[in-house]
Amino acid sequence: MGTDGVAVVDSGSPATQRAFLEQHLERLTAHREKLEIRFRRSEHSGPEVLSVPWSAVNFRRKRQIIPGETTSANLGKPIRSDSRARLIEAIAKGRYWLAQFMTGEVTDTQAIAKRLGCSDRQVRVTLTLAFLSPVIVKRAAGGTLPSGLGVTLLCDLPVDWEKQVQVISHGCAR
Repeated sequence: MGTDGVAVVDSGSPATQRAFLEQHLERLTAHREKLEIRFRRSEHSGPEVLSVPWSAVNFRRKRQIIPGETTSANLGKPIRSDSRARLIEAIAKGRYWLAQFMTGEVTDTQAIAKRLGCSDRQVRVTLTLAFLSPVIVKRAAGGTLPSGLGVTLLCDLPVDWEKQVQVISHGCAR
């Protein structure tokens, strides 16, 4: 028994604790910032209210992206879908025009430019994309190149494939 004549249950079986609560607890109300506990004191006196500070436990897990073992360039946004489509189209054109040169179908970039109604410079820039590393082409097709890389930046890459991949992995193409 406690000092005020109410039995105190510190431990015991769940059945004992349940019996104690049924005998003494009138109502338990959970509010946003507190628990309100109403006890039955006796038949002659009204209920006693105890207010206990409380906050609900948030059961939502924090979600975050855990990066794998990738380069820092992959941690940013991926290439935009419209830039990706233009880049893949330009790579295909460059490879097609290179095949035309190799078969002798065309002899210079001016012939292609004249046929397409574009500048000779545009044809030469597009042709450089035919020499991109297969790793970069695969990343372009998969949409995993970093944002900001497009035809203009990729045409200035070094000729060596390993150096191309290094430049792209470091996040700059110049």
